[in-house]
Amino acid sequence: LFKHTVQVMFSVYKCCKVILVLIFKFKNDAIKDDESGQVRGITFEKGLLNAHLTAETFSEQECAFLKSLIYPKSTQGFCVDTAFAVFVLYNIQIPDEQKSKSNIEFRSWLFDGLKKSITELLPSILKEISDKQLSGHSFYFYIVPFENMEENRDIVLRGTIE
Repeated sequence: LFKHTVQVMFSVYKCCKVILVLIFKFKNDAIKDDESGQVRGITFEKGLLNAHLTAETFSEQECAFLKSLIYPKSTQGFCVDTAFAVFVLYNIQIPDEQKSKSNIEFRSWLFDGLKKSITELLPSILKEISDKQLSGHSFYFYIVPFENMEENRDIVLRGTIE
């Protein structure tokens, strides 16, 4: 696993960088729809949410509250922040000698190595966030290693969207 750490973490970094560019475009309504050619982004998504609220089974009060979350005003008694979740799944190779260790030893080996590798990425990711003028937002990065990712990709993706 850790023999290939530099290469894998560089791939994770490149993936995060691409995602941050997309978030920047999304925030600034600059994503071009492949089918229609229209430019879309956060404003379009908020419009979709707003348009479908009345189709759901919410009371008038709940609907008004949800709309205040979608289109916040400075006169509200609470703050609404735009946050983004970034999921990065990547493939790892676990040596056989690690697989034969106890659960505690294996977890310690895995978590310590991943924590070190991911911590080394933070300055680069923070720089990308700053460069894309996204510093005022919260980001939740989920960097998830999988063994045999190619074999398990469809299962993971189906489970994620269900």
